[in-house]
Amino acid sequence: SQEPKTQHALLHAYCGLGRCLLKEGKYKQAETALRKNLEKAAAFGIFHQPHPPSTWELSSKYDDDYKDCYSLLQCALVEQKRSEEAWLIVENGRGKMVVDALRKQHNLKDDPFGVLAHLTYDAIRDLSTRLQVTLVHYAELDSDVACWVVQPGVQKIAFQRLKKPFKRRSKEWESDELMSQTHDTLQAAQRELIAPIQDLL
Repeated sequence: SQEPKTQHALLHAYCGLGRCLLKEGKYKQAETALRKNLEKAAAFGIFHQPHPPSTWELSSKYDDDYKDCYSLLQCALVEQKRSEEAWLIVENGRGKMVVDALRKQHNLKDDPFGVLAHLTYDAIRDLSTRLQVTLVHYAELDSDVACWVVQPGVQKIAFQRLKKPFKRRSKEWESDELMSQTHDTLQAAQRELIAPIQDLL
């Protein structure tokens, strides 16, 4: 087996390759590299933490380097117009990551949770209909924001790409500076993220 440093270097290489291919618009090749990253990570027992979907204006200037493999893969799939798969890749990845981490922490060879069910669009639709609520999911892409809207009793899940309500910060803000921006941030979120899908809510 490879040394931990070699394993991490290999994962960084695949992830970096995927990021570069994304920037060049080579989305299928990027997908291949990023899936290889996840495959190797699983074999090495290294768990990816999906990037939190709602922390754009709280993020540091280093976030573009940190952006994880699941989020990059999501970008590659959306650009290929595979929006259904793009949403589920992060959610299922997060679930698997949590279970695998718990198994490793407690030295469990067998899965104490049984076979981990994969989240599906049918399950999401059923939940929306059963609870009679509209579900909205956002995901940050490189240049915009992906948005999925699930309405109760509606078979088709609406998908839109929306304008980012604010740019990433270029430096760390002090707490008073952050508080002074709260009102503008909320207004921007309302204008760019909620207003375009208002008729679906």
